[in-house]
Parts: sequence; C-alpha cells; structure tokens
Amino acid sequence: MTNLPFQELTKRLEKELYRLHYTKASVMQYRRMWRRIASFLEQEGIDHFTEEAAISFLDEQYNFFELENSRGTDTIGHQRFPNYQNAW
Repeated sequence: MTNLPFQELTKRLEKELYRLHYTKASVMQYRRMWRRIASFLEQEGIDHFTEEAAISFLDEQYNFFELENSRGTDTIGHQRFPNYQNAW
C-alpha cells in the first residue's frame, strides 16, 4: 500500500465510511479525531501517518506509556519502538 499524506488518507477513509453506510454523525466523530491527529502531526512536522506517529500521538494525548506501565502490560513491545525505551 502506498504511504499517503495524512490529508489524502483521511479523504479516502471518509469516502470508505460513507460507502459502508456510516451515519453523518459517526463520520463527524472521525473527522474531529482526524483534526486532532492532523494538528499533532503538523506540530511535529510529520506529513504521513505512521505507526510511530500514532504511538507518539497516543502518548502525548493520553499518557499511553504511563497507562501501560500502571497496568503492567507491554502491548506494543520494546523491539518495535526503540525510540520509546525510556518510557518504560
């Protein structure tokens, strides 16, 4: 699959949601989250959505690693995200 700029990715995702008969209200919920993600990506100087960018967003917005540590879980794995080893 081609690595698309985030704006193009969200356009395609929205089209797919409508194809799958999601309601307008549901699509609006997705748009709100996409705007938050887009703002984060812009702030970080990132134009493509990657797994690493997603993890960074979750950590900044929801203290992802703190929650992982408090549960005693390691759902993403140290090997896949070596830049985040200090978070554990």
